[in-house]
Amino acid sequence: MKAQQVAEIKEKIAKAQSMVVFDYRGLTVEEVTALRNDMRKAGVEYVVLKNSIVERAAKEDGIDEKIKDYTETYVICSECGRPDTHIEKEDRTFILVCEACGARRPIMVRKAAKAEDANTLRPGDVIEVTINDVGKKGDGVGKYMDYLIIVPGTTRGTRTNVKITNISAKTAFGQVTTEAVNH
Repeated sequence: MKAQQVAEIKEKIAKAQSMVVFDYRGLTVEEVTALRNDMRKAGVEYVVLKNSIVERAAKEDGIDEKIKDYTETYVICSECGRPDTHIEKEDRTFILVCEACGARRPIMVRKAAKAEDANTLRPGDVIEVTINDVGKKGDGVGKYMDYLIIVPGTTRGTRTNVKITNISAKTAFGQVTTEAVNH
């Protein structure tokens, strides 16, 4: 029975354009019913599944490896600011572990985002950055305002203009450029 459920979930995951996973605890019966009705009207399938079955399907489908790769590439340590991290599970808590400094932090749900201010980087901005460190994948790591800047192809001590290509929270990714600084 479980193997059949896992196979069905893997098939749904493979065909899905997107997925939303949420905890319905705390919602009233009326709120859940309204949510189901709204989703049905929008052509969205709403399914309640056991965590263990979904975890098994995700593992068999390689989603856990994709999450691991994403974490190792984009998630930074809150202590040392380096992207040398991975996730471990202790009991029922996921822990972000930094290989560079050994910090261990539980992964928490992020609350609403703060309003944007003048000190916010955006993709396309060109900034001047000094590369202070190199991550385990060889990318240069520097700081600009509150941001950790990751720049492939740079070395420690290099001061260069960087065009921001992508931003995730307070981590920005960029490429070396000859364009003038505009931020």
